[in-house]
Amino acid sequence: MMKLYTKKQTLLLAVVLAVLAAAGLVRTFRATASPARQPLAMPVADVLPAFTCLETAPGERTCELWAREGSITLPDGGTAPIWGFANRQPDAAAFPGPTLIVNQDDVVNVVMHNEIAGENISLAFTGQELYPDLTGIATGETVTYTFTAVSPGTFKYEAGLTPNGARQVAMGLGGGLIVRPATANQAYDVAASAYNDEALLVFNELDPAFNADPNGFNMTDYKPSYWFINGKAYSETEKILTAPGNTVLLRAINLGLQEHSLGVLGMHQTMLA
Repeated sequence: MMKLYTKKQTLLLAVVLAVLAAAGLVRTFRATASPARQPLAMPVADVLPAFTCLETAPGERTCELWAREGSITLPDGGTAPIWGFANRQPDAAAFPGPTLIVNQDDVVNVVMHNEIAGENISLAFTGQELYPDLTGIATGETVTYTFTAVSPGTFKYEAGLTPNGARQVAMGLGGGLIVRPATANQAYDVAASAYNDEALLVFNELDPAFNADPNGFNMTDYKPSYWFINGKAYSETEKILTAPGNTVLLRAINLGLQEHSLGVLGMHQTMLA
């Protein structure tokens, strides 16, 4: 069901064209595409698959996440430590974490393995009905979270409400959760949310001093100097490919501690929330 955007929600977006800048929550913009131009020499954003969680029974899907330590390459060529999730045991930590994609009304099982030394970690899922995990699991332990994906839309999962949860989110423990409605190529279960193409934009920022000492850092001194879309800073941010006249659904999620805004230059936009 469509409703007005509120500050703390994740928003959905629908746009006609493939040019974007920075965002925070989740919205939808619609417009008429400009004449075709020569694309910028940037990497192309991945096409979102129909699903990423395995169907383990009719109407039931299971996803696995490994919380682990890793690093990210910064625009100046340096590196910074991160904490992130992988969705396969041999994979490195991803920043942001893997996107979980399920169907509306699926029973969803998310199995989380904690491999980060000295950290009790839990998971929280925005927009989903389940009891908050205030304790988490210790290093080397595994926990399963189960919920029914009642409402379609764009949501997020992130480190939960443990005493160190906010610092864990700032280190990168989070990712996107997409719940698809029964009708294909719609954001919600209403025709007004139909689209031709879609892309997910996940926003993070990074303060190297915090990442170097996440548990000893004074958060009142938090001053990011790098900003990322899908784990990449300009000029390595990804372009979104579409055709003139198409409607593009932009699913935007803010996993950072700062607020962000999204603009699509030169376009008339429609926002769905």
